[in-house]
Amino acid sequence: MLADMSKAKMLRNGMQEDLMSFYMKLSTKVSARDLFDEMKKFGIWEAPLRNDERARCLTDGCSYLLVYLTEDGFVSLLAIYGVIVPEKIFDAIWQTFGEIYDEHDPRYWGCDTQEEWEAKMPDIAAQFRWVEPSEEQLARDKKLKAWFMAHAIPIAGGGWRIPPKGSGE
Repeated sequence: MLADMSKAKMLRNGMQEDLMSFYMKLSTKVSARDLFDEMKKFGIWEAPLRNDERARCLTDGCSYLLVYLTEDGFVSLLAIYGVIVPEKIFDAIWQTFGEIYDEHDPRYWGCDTQEEWEAKMPDIAAQFRWVEPSEEQLARDKKLKAWFMAHAIPIAGGGWRIPPKGSGE
């Protein structure tokens, strides 16, 4: 599953309620077509998320995982927004495609060891800077939140359930 499951357990147990986002990468190169086709075998489907060819969403009806794609249709990045960990989805991906590296794992950044990652951190950090979101990004995020609030059903005890497309729920 995640290379360091303690982070997922912390999320699941609500210890990081202030978490806004959590990013991961697959250990192998996987096409979007293969990922979405294979997930159907586990009862996981694509939720209609937004009109963006490079961002798609997997759901098991209770949680979701955003899948960002490269221009040539391969999985680039997996993302969780919020504190609900999509364990069923992670498990299905892990069983089918291998390990998932989170952003706190040196392998996420292309490094083999902690020492190598620490040595490269200044170069990695120099690539990032804060950019104010555009009006288009803000509008898209507002649309995403509206879609989620219109389709997600609260579950007693916490969490959300997203019904399958065309289920009538």
